[in-house]
Amino acid sequence: MQAENIPSEGFDIREAALIKKAVAALRFSDHIDPMSRISAVYTIAFSEEVKLPGTVKEVLDLAVCADGSREAEFVKNTALCGNVPPEELSVGDVIFTETESGFGIYLFDGEKIIDFADHYSTVDRSCLAELCGGAERRLVLRPSRALVGCPVGKGYKSEPLTEAQEALVATAEAYVMRGYNCQYDDTRFTRVGGGEFRWQLSKKFPEDYTSWSFGYINCAAFSYELYRCALGMDLGDLYTTYNQMRLYTEYGKRAGDPMCPFFYELKHTEGDLEIESLIRMIKKTLRIGDLITYRRPNQSGHVMVYVGDGMLVHSTGRSYNYGEAFETYEPTVRYMSVNGSLFNKESVYYMFSDRISKICILRPLDRFSGNIPENTRNRVKNSGGIIAEKLCDKGGSMTVNTGDILTYTYRVFNSGDTAKKVDIRDEMPTRVEYIDGDGSFSDGVFSKTVTLGAGEETRISYRVKVIGKAGEMIEGDASSVCGVTHRSAPICIERTLTEDECRAFSASVDRIKAEGAPFTSAIERAFEIYRGAGLCVPFDTFDTLEIEREIFEVENFYVLNKKGKYSSMIAPRLYGGRNLQTENLYTESCKESSDRTRLVRPSDIMVGDILLIKGRAGYEILLYTGEERLRDLDTDRLEFDRLPLSRRLEGLLSSHNYFLVLRPSMAFRE
Repeated sequence: MQAENIPSEGFDIREAALIKKAVAALRFSDHIDPMSRISAVYTIAFSEEVKLPGTVKEVLDLAVCADGSREAEFVKNTALCGNVPPEELSVGDVIFTETESGFGIYLFDGEKIIDFADHYSTVDRSCLAELCGGAERRLVLRPSRALVGCPVGKGYKSEPLTEAQEALVATAEAYVMRGYNCQYDDTRFTRVGGGEFRWQLSKKFPEDYTSWSFGYINCAAFSYELYRCALGMDLGDLYTTYNQMRLYTEYGKRAGDPMCPFFYELKHTEGDLEIESLIRMIKKTLRIGDLITYRRPNQSGHVMVYVGDGMLVHSTGRSYNYGEAFETYEPTVRYMSVNGSLFNKESVYYMFSDRISKICILRPLDRFSGNIPENTRNRVKNSGGIIAEKLCDKGGSMTVNTGDILTYTYRVFNSGDTAKKVDIRDEMPTRVEYIDGDGSFSDGVFSKTVTLGAGEETRISYRVKVIGKAGEMIEGDASSVCGVTHRSAPICIERTLTEDECRAFSASVDRIKAEGAPFTSAIERAFEIYRGAGLCVPFDTFDTLEIEREIFEVENFYVLNKKGKYSSMIAPRLYGGRNLQTENLYTESCKESSDRTRLVRPSDIMVGDILLIKGRAGYEILLYTGEERLRDLDTDRLEFDRLPLSRRLEGLLSSHNYFLVLRPSMAFRE
């Protein structure tokens, strides 16, 4: 049985709205290449993968070949004539061009043609000929021809939303609209209390996500956090698919229990009439806020939240791909239609397949009796269509010195169709003093009000001076955009190398490299580099294993030893690994049990940092001396690492080992 009304040509008005939201969610995705952004539009809007190759040239080449690959089949099945008239463009069409000046990639959102290679600049559809003028090759793809997870469903009961339902829908959209920042497997929580939870530590609200704060979450944790963030409600025994199904079998079969309105154990022998009857029953049953949960024969499961109009929101949990040399990433919190997924034989989520054994609907809102949090009220009332993030030029994992100047910037975009007044209010972070900015400052509060037209973006900045002492933290949670709290990552005040010390450090590296003198260990070589620069290093041993014992308490996992003599050199948040145990902050009741992998970015690394990686074959010990390259401390002539800095750091995610960044300057005596 196929989903209803799967279109062969283009999307309808509701699907167009989802595409526009997905484009907006990618607005700040400067780190993603244009081809990946195009694919991400469809994964965010419909939980559908668009299998395109890596470059525009490869797409154009595939249009004239038939090599049998998935990419070639997708291009073949969705390709239109290159000379499509502007009036025949359909929502979601993707345009590829090759001209003398290079390659172009564009998407039509129903109103404008968006340039994905030029930071989402737009032109009217009437400019299509001019856009493609002089093109040696051009191609239009219509992905709606190949996607099975569309369209938005029909036949669902529509009724006025309660305040709680309105809060859930707005908060779910806020998570989806930050899909561009739900990219990396930043922290993985292993099995806790019968379930698995995955999210970046202390970053569970949608507005917490910034360009340095990436997160990954699985389906159960997302539903838990959606309710907690939107309503301040703890789902408690509903926080895993196992518990949800168990709760239903214990309570749901009681006659008239409104919290458990639907349960079905699939026989996989249902006829078409029985399937149609079940589909009608599900459509009649669903209410906004319901959890649709299914369990598989292998005892795993998946849970989705119904947000109305035949649409679900869920987290797919597929943020990485271990089959690649380096992991690949994609947004995990997405929309998905019920018709095009659960009721479509071609979908991996088809509910009547052998992959699913039981399905139930649960209604947590029947338990809700509290008040809507003020933050959520403001999200519903004021911030619809507004995407904002609070950035600091030092990033989230950097350390700063007393006296440093920091710049905080609010980046705000209006993704709506009408102008919007945006109020920004920021109480000064701790341990800094205000210098100047783009707004007004009074009684310790920076403020600015701007009006943004539809599709407009702005940046509002202010500067502060660090006045705290080494060992203290710069933290600020009293910031808001349209009344919704925005947090910037805390920054550690620590002793780090000054510019003069960095120059002395580089000179010491050059001298030791030129001499090529042998040392007993990589740590001794690092010690000598620091000593040659006139800097003190607190190592009192050159034995790597002894240093490890002072950093870790080794049990079944590697637990950071906070009392170890070298623990003061561990750079904040720049450590992790497949077998490294760190504090689990998912809920207060959860025991310590996590397997953490954190992406370190080039902007996080400072001159003098030592990267220690432990693998099955032993240690790799690398030193950062600038030039966007690491140096291998195990070689007499301090050869550069075989990988550029960015690739080496990305590779840490794929590693099944652990790593940490040592920053000896943090332990220097003044």
